[in-house]
Amino acid sequence: MVRIATFAGSILVGLAFLVFAQDTPSQKSNGGKNTTTASRSAAARKALAEPIEVPEEFRKPGQPVPLRSALSYIDERLANGNQLLQIDVEHASFKDGSGDPLDILETSVSLPPFFRSMTVQEMLEIMLKKAPIPTTYLIRNGHIVILARDAANIHTLLDHGIAIQFRDVPLKFAIEDLADRTGLTVMVDPRCGAGLSSSVTLQTQNDVSVRGILTAWADMFDLKLMINDHRVFLMPRAEYLKKLHDQLEESHLLQKIGPELSDDLSPRRRFEKPSGM
Repeated sequence: MVRIATFAGSILVGLAFLVFAQDTPSQKSNGGKNTTTASRSAAARKALAEPIEVPEEFRKPGQPVPLRSALSYIDERLANGNQLLQIDVEHASFKDGSGDPLDILETSVSLPPFFRSMTVQEMLEIMLKKAPIPTTYLIRNGHIVILARDAANIHTLLDHGIAIQFRDVPLKFAIEDLADRTGLTVMVDPRCGAGLSSSVTLQTQNDVSVRGILTAWADMFDLKLMINDHRVFLMPRAEYLKKLHDQLEESHLLQKIGPELSDDLSPRRRFEKPSGM
């Protein structure tokens, strides 16, 4: 069933997937050690995809209900279907414009009157859009975590310290588990190849950031960690350097052919209709 838990302390983060640019390999044991991250995330995704009935009281125009009540309803419906899901609320991330604590569970929410049923995920996403500040949810170790969108920022998650331990675990599974524990989506270029099967051993005491761990692994296996506001991506360093070389060659070529011809070759101009047509 859904259990609504609240936390006022350190940041809790969720939705953690290791995304490969190819089919995700099945979980295998390594020296007797099983990786269970995928099964934890899969259970949460299954619960989110469950269709449930939308009660009439949630669809009455002008008569919203508290988010707390809506989450309790999701709890009841999933429990009736023997679905297991826990919802945690990170209260520490919710502040009003003056910096005072904001009780997100008292947010008034309503659902479209013409929907008689929808998935748990659809219901949750619609309701969170009613929050007074930008709000999202993540999945962490199979739990749904509701938090302010700023707290789910990639750079915030990367700079968060973590206590974690691995012993002779394939790198790809170590990255997956790190992502699951911290709330990051880490995309991995399949050309990373043998490096992903190499074993890693690591023990931290909450004194090393996620960014630090990923950077260290990238250095160990000749990979390049690329980070911006929209993605965390690992690729072979050789491919990264080749990409930089190609971009430099393209830049030199565009400078040689001149700005006018360069503009004519741009994707925008290529598909424009000639004047007079």
